[in-house]
Amino acid sequence: MRGSFRAWVPNATGNLSFSLIGIEGQPSPCECKHDVTAKNRRIIAVQRRNLSDNLITKGHALPGLPVHELDFVLLAQTDCHGTDDFGVLRGWILIFEHLPTAIAFLGDERGADIRSLKSEISTDALFMVAFRLYRSGRIEFRVPTNLGVRDVWYGNDKLLPEEESLRPLVAQCFYFLRDITHRHQHHNSHSDTLTTVWPSEDSSLWIRETLYELYRRVLMLRRQHYVGGQEKALGILAYIAAFEAIIAKPFREEAKKNGLPSHVPVYDEKALRESLTVNIETKRRIRIQRNVMAAALPAFSAAMLSIANAVYKPATGFDPLKSADTLLTAIATQPMNTAIYLLKANQWAFLGLVVFGYFWVAYFTGVLQPSEAVWVKGPTQAAAVWGRLRASAFLFALGTICVALLFALLRL
Repeated sequence: MRGSFRAWVPNATGNLSFSLIGIEGQPSPCECKHDVTAKNRRIIAVQRRNLSDNLITKGHALPGLPVHELDFVLLAQTDCHGTDDFGVLRGWILIFEHLPTAIAFLGDERGADIRSLKSEISTDALFMVAFRLYRSGRIEFRVPTNLGVRDVWYGNDKLLPEEESLRPLVAQCFYFLRDITHRHQHHNSHSDTLTTVWPSEDSSLWIRETLYELYRRVLMLRRQHYVGGQEKALGILAYIAAFEAIIAKPFREEAKKNGLPSHVPVYDEKALRESLTVNIETKRRIRIQRNVMAAALPAFSAAMLSIANAVYKPATGFDPLKSADTLLTAIATQPMNTAIYLLKANQWAFLGLVVFGYFWVAYFTGVLQPSEAVWVKGPTQAAAVWGRLRASAFLFALGTICVALLFALLRL
């Protein structure tokens, strides 16, 4: 089985720094070693990655739901490209079930022969792919001809056809290299599919699809109702501007020079940026108004209740809870006395006001906004992995726990 793929590591400068590879691994820690000489830089990086799609049980070996963890190893060294002596990073990415002992010397001071080390450990690898990473972020993958077919399973133990099984394996290698090279600043590190790999037989396919993926994410964030979504969209537009300048635009110009269609569409990035900027300013103004209201109303209400508690005193024998008619009459004739009496006679009512006030302030100040946190996305992700029945059962159990916790708090 043989194949070649291309992808792009998102960056806003168009000039990646190879010295930062492996320094800050995402989403899990990365162990790395850099050996720098006057001629090149050699890099060895190791990261244990969990490939499970289920964000709830990820990292927990439950019955029937094993931990899908594998060791990814990067062996690479720089080479010259154009006028840059360190302009391209060449090497291999290997996947192991368990890390080979041959690369246990990461903490040693001695140098490493990348080629000999690759030959020594490749026989135990589950999968291996060669790559070339350029400063621009463009990356090329090539699967060795002698690799052989690998079974790739997905969903409920379904086997991918042979012709479709290569790309997801190469994609996992790309995600590993991207995660130890690129810092996730405008998207979540636990579920990042901002860019992926595409077959390189059609030279325009990967450029066209990468642009589409980036713009699609911008439009999705633009539709969110909270300002954080638009701010992240502006960050991704910076990636788009870099991709356009260093890859998409030169490709179109070269195709035009040769009299060939580029098949790479042109998007109006400037108009989209202006739309996002106006949207952000509008929502910020509205948020400021809401924040003032959210802070002023609870403070004013608390002050009024405090004054009322000191000034008003219920009459002797005042008990508005004798019957519904008595309560309605008391509210109509003595609203302040009735409100204070209810708070004094029923502590759960005061707790209810505290909880309501918290959610009031949190909602209007933007705390309770859509989030990409794992604990928020977990229940939704479970539906895609477990199916409707088990996902519904989980959500029902989660709701039951929340109700039980609420009643426990009210009884305190």
